[in-house]
Amino acid sequence: MHQNRMHATSDGRPHRSLPRVLTGGTAKRLGIGRDAVQYRVRSGRWLRLAPGVYLTEPPAQPTDRCIGAALHGGPRAVVSGEAALFQYGLLPREPAQDLVLVPLPAGAGSWGRIRVRATPILPLNGPTHLPLAPVARAVSDYAHELRWQSDATAVVTASIQRRLCTLAELDAEFRRGAQRGSRALRIALEDAGYGAHSEPEAVAGRLLRGAGLGAFSANARIDVEGCSFYGDLVWRHLQAVIEVDSTEHHFSPADQTATLRRDHVLQMAGWSVLHVTPSQLRDGDAFVTLVRRWLTVLQSRLNPS
Repeated sequence: MHQNRMHATSDGRPHRSLPRVLTGGTAKRLGIGRDAVQYRVRSGRWLRLAPGVYLTEPPAQPTDRCIGAALHGGPRAVVSGEAALFQYGLLPREPAQDLVLVPLPAGAGSWGRIRVRATPILPLNGPTHLPLAPVARAVSDYAHELRWQSDATAVVTASIQRRLCTLAELDAEFRRGAQRGSRALRIALEDAGYGAHSEPEAVAGRLLRGAGLGAFSANARIDVEGCSFYGDLVWRHLQAVIEVDSTEHHFSPADQTATLRRDHVLQMAGWSVLHVTPSQLRDGDAFVTLVRRWLTVLQSRLNPS
């Protein structure tokens, strides 16, 4: 990640390897004076990432910007929020800003794409060689700034399912953090606590519980005919399972074959399987009506009058 190379000091003598990202102070200790640094920046050999922070091998990569932002923040600074989650692989695109957490009182200020936030609760580095906040803290900081509940639920459930953090760790960050702006995070944690593994599953569960149809288990194991399956929403007493399909249009042939085989095994064992798509959840009333009628039919079959 940090390729080093031999370089020459201001008097032309060879020196030890040079970091990709360094501060002016580090450059000076390595024998590169201020004038030499400025020359390298003006000539395009180096790139200024922040005041006194330089990239020695342009162009800048996301990891370079992350390290540069933390160096700008100071010795104990860590990158959090959206920028950290991108580095952890939880978000698909690098954000336009890097949130940097620094201890009180803050010395560095925000600059360019770097947004500095002083905090009385400064986390230690996460489980990487990069200066990142732990995943749970990064999720909390990110969720506090989100406008949409779906985004908060998606990142919370993904972080848990990928085992990058636990629900308990996320809950602890929620309780430690600011309560203002925490509604989306609170609801996402409730969804995860009910067992949702994805944002569509969380929406489905929320709608059904709100309609009084919450006597289901989320992502529950079903053992039939010597096989084990996990159903998204399971009513054991009715032998009913709802699958919230993640693909709106077509499965791959392999996925479709596996799904059909599982449904056949369940149906032959007396289970009823209802597939819904995320788009159906956009009309909450219609979805609830569909499920209520389906469950009523199954209940009537179980207890015929």
